[in-house]
Amino acid sequence: MLLYRLDLRPPHHDEGVNGWYVIQMWRQGFFHYDPGNYHGPLFFYLLQLSEMIFGKGIVALRLVTVLFGVLNTLLVLAHRRFFGRIAVWAAVVMAFSPAVIFYARYAIHETVLIFFQLLFSYGYFTYIRRISWRTGVVCMTAGFFGTMMIKETFFIFFGTWFIALFVAAVLGRILPEAKVSEEPRLPATKGKKGVSLPFAPPDYKAFLYRTIGLSALVTILVFSGFLMNPHGIIDMFLALAPWMKTGMGSGHEKPFFYWLELMRRYEWPTLAALIAAVVVGLRTSRHGRFWCALAVGTVLAYSLIPYKTPWIILNLIWPLCFVFGYAVESIRQSWPIVGKTIVYVSAGLLIAAGAGLAARVSYLRPADPREPYVYTHSHPSINDLKTHIQQACARHPEAMNMRIVVAIQQTWPLPWTLSDYPELYFNPFKAGEPIQGDVLLVDIQDQQQVEAQLDAPYYRVQGRLRDAYNDILYYYREARFRDSWQGAATLVGPPSLHQERTP
Repeated sequence: MLLYRLDLRPPHHDEGVNGWYVIQMWRQGFFHYDPGNYHGPLFFYLLQLSEMIFGKGIVALRLVTVLFGVLNTLLVLAHRRFFGRIAVWAAVVMAFSPAVIFYARYAIHETVLIFFQLLFSYGYFTYIRRISWRTGVVCMTAGFFGTMMIKETFFIFFGTWFIALFVAAVLGRILPEAKVSEEPRLPATKGKKGVSLPFAPPDYKAFLYRTIGLSALVTILVFSGFLMNPHGIIDMFLALAPWMKTGMGSGHEKPFFYWLELMRRYEWPTLAALIAAVVVGLRTSRHGRFWCALAVGTVLAYSLIPYKTPWIILNLIWPLCFVFGYAVESIRQSWPIVGKTIVYVSAGLLIAAGAGLAARVSYLRPADPREPYVYTHSHPSINDLKTHIQQACARHPEAMNMRIVVAIQQTWPLPWTLSDYPELYFNPFKAGEPIQGDVLLVDIQDQQQVEAQLDAPYYRVQGRLRDAYNDILYYYREARFRDSWQGAATLVGPPSLHQERTP
């Protein structure tokens, strides 16, 4: 399902920027980390690896997040060794979440960030449940350094995680725990003579030092461009300062209840879990209280930060998936006969509704600005632009050298989308300056001045760059596109010819 028509949507502004960074990596030989970019370098190396395997293109970039989207659901499901059916319910909610599906088909950092958060979670519960000391340490260490290498917001996750542990401990002293069968699969802890075996291995100190040391070394290598940019090591400690400025004011400010509105629109199971968290948190197990505290704390933390883009909701969704599982299992175990039927039917309907909403936003309306998840997204006319150029090049290979002039004020993702064409120029239109090329992109307010200086007939098509930007016009030189043109257009000519007709 995640692989179906990955190129259905045109590249987003951020995907174009990410793809452009990969182009620079091919030219420089490494990623030059800039703390002002607000994102760690690991994701770009993953994108480059995908290009090495699958070639350049939006599908290759999106395959990275598709892979991690699948791994995220599997990691949630892997928690069943600690929480039994609770984790199964969480994985089902995760698998059919509209945000999880939509942004797994989107080459941006957030899906990979969630993977490392889940990896830390898996390692933590492996450790405290005394299942495997080594696995717990490795997963927690990899999760910590992995989140650091992906995005500067890693500190929000760890802050809410440890606050949730504190809240759960406090509640445990005030309120009695309710029994919730979490069905953990605990390992044997007895020797042949009934003597308890030590949990940590004899070489635990050396193993811990090696694990942390190796993870720190990999982090230093990645941030420093494998030592080709040593200043990147210093920059990784300076990254929080630019992010704080972005988090407090960047043009993406949203109201406090923005996440609740998105959940009301799309994420019905997790909204139900958030509502149930207060009740469940009062009458559940110690771990159930932890998940409720983590989920509520994460929603609160991201609500307090003015900077809000819709894909950040992934950070809120996955803890709420576990709360959903606790809510379902608490009701089922409290009222085994009547409660089981009611809660299973209700949960099934909520998940089915989420699946339907996921299908709508991911496959039926993936670039429709009426969908809040489709945020400042590129207009489908960008795909048409690429198609027209490719069709011309397919008929006449020399057309690869056609002159493409992008004369609009904002350009992303075009610098990456059109980067295969050597005669590509970005020059915002100025009145009185000539503009010539085989393909012209201009802002609609410049139409009269541009057409007044055309030197040949052009096909004109009206489109947009993205929903947060004004309309633009695409001009295709008739002589170059005549024998490959498909679709509607208006043929406009230079003033001397005084011709205008619809082909």
